[in-house]
Amino acid sequence: MRLLWKILLLLGACLNMSCRYQSNALDIPLEVLARVNMEQLPTITEHSPASLIAFPFEESFPVKCEATGNPGTEFRWTKNGQDFDPYQDPRLKTLDDSGTFIIPNNGNLTEFQGNYRCFATNKLGTAMSEEIEFIVPNIPKFPKEIIDPIEVMEGQSVILECNPPKGIPPLQIYWMTISLQHIEQDERVSLGLNGNLYFSNAIETDSRRDYCCFAAFPRIRTIVQKTAMSVVVKSNKLMKDSDSGSGRGYANSLLERKPSLLTPTGKESHTYLVKGEDLHLECIAEGFPTPKVEWVKIGFHKLPERVVVESHGKLLTIEMVNEEDEGKYMCRSKNPHGEVVHYFHVTVEEPPEFEIEPQSQLVTIGADVVIKCVVKANPQPIVVWRVNGRLLNEVPTSNRKVLKDGTISIHNAKPENSAVYQCEATNRHGTILANANIMIMNVPKFPKEIIDPIEVMEGQSVILECNPPKGIPPLEIYWMTIRLQHIELDERVSVGLNGNLYFSNAIKSDSRRDYCCFAAFPRIRTIVQKTAMSVMVKSNKLMKDSGSGRGYANSLLERKPSLLTPTGKESHTYLMKGEDLQLECIAEGFPTPKVEWAKIGYHELPERAEVESHGKLLTVEMVNEEDEGKYMCRAKNPHGEVVHYFHVTVEEPPEFEIEPQSQLVTIGADVVIKCVVKGNPQPSVAWRVNGQPLNDVPTSNRKVLKDGTISIHNAKPENSAVYQCEATNRHGTILANANIMIMNIQPLILTENNLQYMAVEGKGVAMHCKVFSSPTSSITWSKTDSANSVEGERFSVHKNGSLEIHNVMKEDMGEYSCFAQNTEGKVAIAATLEVKDPTRIVDPPHDLRVLVRTTIQFSCQAEFDPSIGDDFEILWEKDGMALNASENARYILDDGVLEIINVSFGDQGFYACVARTPVDQDMAVAQLSVVDVPDPPEDMILSEHNGRSVKLQWIPGDDHNSSITDFYSF
Repeated sequence: MRLLWKILLLLGACLNMSCRYQSNALDIPLEVLARVNMEQLPTITEHSPASLIAFPFEESFPVKCEATGNPGTEFRWTKNGQDFDPYQDPRLKTLDDSGTFIIPNNGNLTEFQGNYRCFATNKLGTAMSEEIEFIVPNIPKFPKEIIDPIEVMEGQSVILECNPPKGIPPLQIYWMTISLQHIEQDERVSLGLNGNLYFSNAIETDSRRDYCCFAAFPRIRTIVQKTAMSVVVKSNKLMKDSDSGSGRGYANSLLERKPSLLTPTGKESHTYLVKGEDLHLECIAEGFPTPKVEWVKIGFHKLPERVVVESHGKLLTIEMVNEEDEGKYMCRSKNPHGEVVHYFHVTVEEPPEFEIEPQSQLVTIGADVVIKCVVKANPQPIVVWRVNGRLLNEVPTSNRKVLKDGTISIHNAKPENSAVYQCEATNRHGTILANANIMIMNVPKFPKEIIDPIEVMEGQSVILECNPPKGIPPLEIYWMTIRLQHIELDERVSVGLNGNLYFSNAIKSDSRRDYCCFAAFPRIRTIVQKTAMSVMVKSNKLMKDSGSGRGYANSLLERKPSLLTPTGKESHTYLMKGEDLQLECIAEGFPTPKVEWAKIGYHELPERAEVESHGKLLTVEMVNEEDEGKYMCRAKNPHGEVVHYFHVTVEEPPEFEIEPQSQLVTIGADVVIKCVVKGNPQPSVAWRVNGQPLNDVPTSNRKVLKDGTISIHNAKPENSAVYQCEATNRHGTILANANIMIMNIQPLILTENNLQYMAVEGKGVAMHCKVFSSPTSSITWSKTDSANSVEGERFSVHKNGSLEIHNVMKEDMGEYSCFAQNTEGKVAIAATLEVKDPTRIVDPPHDLRVLVRTTIQFSCQAEFDPSIGDDFEILWEKDGMALNASENARYILDDGVLEIINVSFGDQGFYACVARTPVDQDMAVAQLSVVDVPDPPEDMILSEHNGRSVKLQWIPGDDHNSSITDFYSF
């Protein structure tokens, strides 16, 4: 028994160390540990969702928290980060042996509103739940307001703004009159996604005083109404005064115009969705005649099949988006006078998801512990570690550190290291726990400084430096005035990738005292402003004094280009595969230089390269090896040119080609542990054993081969360990574990004992016997009424221990035993097999050929094992589609009979009867053909007339499944 305990402890330690790193780790089942009554850290098994909404019509609101652990757990709560004790509040109901408490709806819920977190503790450590926000919604209301009437001329566009109040989603918007009549929508009148009502061009009948926006919040069963709005559409005078049709036509010609977009604004926009959400893109245009909208996905001949276009062509929808729906979409709104387009850049993102969760581990005192947590998401999440619910840095210990890749490493573990370690991961789409993404940092700030005014002569270049503070990326730079008006950018004025504002040549209107650089850090919702800068551009005196002198002054200012950024003749750019390449060239000179790009050795730029910012920025998204090479920018004007060469290298972080594999081997065997890694630059690879460098743990029977492979000859129990392969280059570090267990252990059968199996006579069945052992066990099966192992062509014992019986017979029914035996012992389990009669259709449906509009019946009768009882059913299908749930009243299904009333040609096809039990099924198919009298011939003509003989030609009508035998002419 003591030996078994040692084996289980070693097994558990190796199990837990492997699961932290490798998805292909040795499959050592947790049932092995569950068979021994071992102490366990607390685990949260159930808690309330992240948002718990107190709907006013509910009687109470349970805030749930359940946990397991050995010894049992005690619960505590925090509210808004402060201790909160629901057990001491008499207004709350608590449950025995549970962390759950219940908030009654007594009409005063606001004091319970806040963020709750549950902690479950035993002597080994503390587990914690995700934050649970208890939300007490306010009743949404539109503000009381006086809305001035809107007056427009006939043909002009109108926008009625709804601006609905905030409330619990989903939000539904309706536009109606005071008398609750819906405002009719068509190609001209539209309800936008933002709730506004749009008129592409107004007509006189749009005039009314009671346009009302209603906002419905179904989850709180509330509808609120906005103050009614008045619209007055004035007739065009020419239309009224002219009695002739030509007068109205003349007025219309004045109103007619090419389309312009009411929503969205600008030429392009970006839409970010979470995978699984619905995509909604809309284009609503004004113009006369009313524009029509078309949709295209750039790079595709037609819209994908999952796209639905609604709202008279103005709304494009895709339900439950995935990565394939990403891309660039275009809407084109056009009428006879022109068109306008808008591009939507659609990106599908994902909330955090575990790739490797931190695994519970059982280790001995003095061992090294590695706890890994890997999370994938888009955008990349922020990850924070906690210990027993507290931030890791708040619980310092000398033997614990966090590695570069975020892994926790504990050297020479001590009892006081026993704890629950939480990793929490967060991006803008959510938070998951057992992974946490909480970033703690100082808010970025510009330094306080006094910046001297910049004075330049007209035509000279100017650089305004931003020098943004460091912060959590992404960083976004904006140049604006004190009044938050954007500085207009063009070929002459540019914002560089470094955030500086460049003027290729200054003009008088550039003079101002409030050039401000704003640095935005969206991930921490922070925008900071630099001290305003002043620029004064002085006019050239020659330009001022004489008209002809201006031309002479310009000739003095004119000069060949030189680069403001980058500097020098060439530079080197290193990127990781998958990053975006951005190269920029900003030049000064007069006239303003134009920039051209080339990739050396190619006739033209690659297709994936985009040139932006008036030609000054070259971008390649998600670079790969093909994007490497030498790029050149050339800035030129009539007086000359300047060039710069960019040497672009695409690198990769380390990646396993062959990961070290966990192995369970017998004493005396030879062990080979391989680790092959690729990367650019080539990674350095280091081996560790139980977290220590390999050289620090010498042993006579182990060596490292030239290719980095570890070889262990004549393995001994003391060679059992977790071997780590760590690969590093300047782009990151990866770590993989191989659990090498050198031991002999008697078999453990992991399949449950006394399972019952059912099989059908004549079919096959498999009975399972999953075994864990070292060395590998021999597995045999026998039937209880026989002392010998089962044998014969119909019986197969697979490597995984399962017994498969082919062409099952009644005599196979009975009790079976599975035996697992190796050098360390022998164990067995029992299993029972029941053999059922096969299900057979004895009276199948027959092919039918019937007249249209008659009633037909298909009949289907089957035999099945009588012990199955009520679990037998007959199902009907037509051309593969189920009919039992059909809502078509002409189909009547009753006790194996399918009746079709008033048969039509649409009922033609193949009908299948399926007789089904829990263990098997049988199927029979019949064809229904519907016939009718033929249609008369069409287009009969006299094609030839010769004396008393004639020749007629015609097109035969549909024969309706009944061949035409004769034609008669009268």
